[in-house]
Amino acid sequence: MSKLRNAAQELKDRLGDEAVSVITYYDAMEPDLNSKNLPSIKVVGSPVLTSIIEKHKHAIQEDIHNAEKSTHSSRPVLCGLPLPLINGRVSTVDKLRCRELKSLIPLLLKKSSGHSRVNWNSGDHVPNWWPVDVPWGNVKSDTRPQEDRGEETWACVLRRVVKSCYTYHAIVIT
Repeated sequence: MSKLRNAAQELKDRLGDEAVSVITYYDAMEPDLNSKNLPSIKVVGSPVLTSIIEKHKHAIQEDIHNAEKSTHSSRPVLCGLPLPLINGRVSTVDKLRCRELKSLIPLLLKKSSGHSRVNWNSGDHVPNWWPVDVPWGNVKSDTRPQEDRGEETWACVLRRVVKSCYTYHAIVIT
């Protein structure tokens, strides 16, 4: 929060512009978007803009709640997806090697589906976020036709699978 506060102050000092950051969160880990449980709001930055946002806080909370409700209506609200790690540190998906991607994808499948095992043998278990041009099968080996293998490396294909999962679940990895 202090970094956000400092950034808003620096913007004001350098450019004369007022700025705020609005952070929203639910008190529960997985919000019940069907209830009227509104998100909490934390406002950091310009006192003038902060007071205006505080004045309209309830309307903003309702708008955010309704927007999240409509966004999440077609997919389950899931949290706890594993992050891309290299040597125990969070990394970008583009930096992951093939070996790390082959370990990450089964974890993403288990967490996003809620199943304890990945059923590679059944087409019924393909998640909605799985890219349509990637054959459903164990990611440990490249099962694409030989003619498709020259176009894109297996690691690039697996990166697309991981990015598709994170995008579907509205997770941004920078």
